[in-house]
Amino acid sequence: MKDMQRKEEKIKEPSINRKEFIISLGLGSAALSLISLSAEGCLGGGRSPVEVSRNGFIVDGKLFPVYSGSLHYWCHEYELWPVLFDQLSRMGLNTVCTSVPWKVHEIERGEFDFGSRERRKDLALFIDLAQEKGFKVLVRPGPRFGGEAACSSLPWRLLYDIQIAARTSEDTLQIHHTLDGQFPVPSCFSEKFYEETALYYDALMPILAGRLHTSGGPIIGVQADSGLSYFHHMRYPYTLDYHPGALALYRERLSGKYASLEELNRAYGTHYSSFEMVEPPRRFRAEMMDNLPAYLDWIEFREWGITWSLQRIARMMAERGVVGVPVFCCIPEHFCAPSVIVDTESTEEIDLAAICSDSTSTDYTLERKLCRAAAGMSAYPFRHEYNTGYALSNRKIYQPPENIYLAGLAALMHGMKGWNIRCLLYTSDAADELD
Repeated sequence: MKDMQRKEEKIKEPSINRKEFIISLGLGSAALSLISLSAEGCLGGGRSPVEVSRNGFIVDGKLFPVYSGSLHYWCHEYELWPVLFDQLSRMGLNTVCTSVPWKVHEIERGEFDFGSRERRKDLALFIDLAQEKGFKVLVRPGPRFGGEAACSSLPWRLLYDIQIAARTSEDTLQIHHTLDGQFPVPSCFSEKFYEETALYYDALMPILAGRLHTSGGPIIGVQADSGLSYFHHMRYPYTLDYHPGALALYRERLSGKYASLEELNRAYGTHYSSFEMVEPPRRFRAEMMDNLPAYLDWIEFREWGITWSLQRIARMMAERGVVGVPVFCCIPEHFCAPSVIVDTESTEEIDLAAICSDSTSTDYTLERKLCRAAAGMSAYPFRHEYNTGYALSNRKIYQPPENIYLAGLAALMHGMKGWNIRCLLYTSDAADELD
């Protein structure tokens, strides 16, 4: 039997070029995933929760490998949505991923337009149409995400709120620069940030909750935030975040880690009179091994802070009815480490830590490293972001088909089981919307 299969593959191979291979791969994947769809699974509510497995999501007890492409409803006039869905279907995709940019929907604080004024902002209509077209849906409700949306998709009033802005080691603001402009980096430790997010979620989450798979809808997963790694400063521990909220939480964790203040002072070689007086290191000045505990505690806190923020966002969604589907997060390439993936997925709130990177034709070594890391550590080796076309934050950078082709083959070779193609269908009008 194996000899016959090899013979058939050998006969077919010369007639398939590279483009056809990618299309066939997608169609084959979609066909496999469609096994999990049934007439009963397309309509009605009361379905079982979606779970994560090694080879895909488990939807109604059946394997559903996720092959997704990004389609952002707010970038296109709603009359074009049916045509765009048909294009995704012809590519062999079984899932559509869409982002919900806070900045696009907010009219003013506490007031939002989800289709009442502009039809292209009708998220509910878009999700319903996706189901009608036979797609499952992944939703990225923010509050932050990058790439597709300028300024992290946050309203200007939040970005320039001093209570929300992250702090550097010198207690100044950190400015994040992109091709679309610059803005102060928001802090994931700001209490006011979560208060504002609650207002946004109060308007958004009922739309999603009624369209989850468990409610008879097509949504099989939601992302918890996307502003991870301190806006690309994770590798630089003495840059961010010295926000007052972060310092208070840091000292609270130290008081739980050390049995007494005397124990901390012995480890640090200091003479603090209370935990409230403990200051994190703002420069690396260690001269010997005995000086390291304070620096290591700060680095550990910054890594833990990302998981803490993700958990809080996930709980906020759950409190508003978004339950019964996997909550995933996106781990940037420079923060892909065993402690991050394993620790994040071990929490009750986060089900899947997906990886992302900006792959190019020269990045095979990086691609191999990331895919092997995810295949070895993640509950479901899933690439949340494969870059294609243009991203708003990298509008002048184009990913040619050869790069995407290489990245796809490398991912399959090294253990990836599913992915989402980023910026798959896009228009330049989106840039004007978010500038």
